[in-house]
Amino acid sequence: MPFRSQVIPRVGEPNRNGPTTVAEQDERPPLVVALEWVSKITAVAIEMVLPGIIGTWLDRRWGTKFIALAGFALGLTVAIWHLLILTGTENAKRSKRPDSEKPTKDDQP
Repeated sequence: MPFRSQVIPRVGEPNRNGPTTVAEQDERPPLVVALEWVSKITAVAIEMVLPGIIGTWLDRRWGTKFIALAGFALGLTVAIWHLLILTGTENAKRSKRPDSEKPTKDDQP
């Protein structure tokens, strides 16, 4: 299935050359946007795995069997929390519109 981007009207210019994608509204070069997302995803992956790896090392060093499991559980919790923050931030950026573009009660059917 090919990737389809979300089509929305350009902010501030709803009728200019038809709709554009969300990525086209970002004035930064596409490579910069891509590298930003790569860094975010890498940070979440490290947050998810590193506590478990450290827990495994501690289990071997101290002869225990529970620290790795606790580390992976902590890492998963922190990674999910971080993902929720990231998606909330992105949604907040998209929902910010100038007051002149916000719908009023008169605009709604």
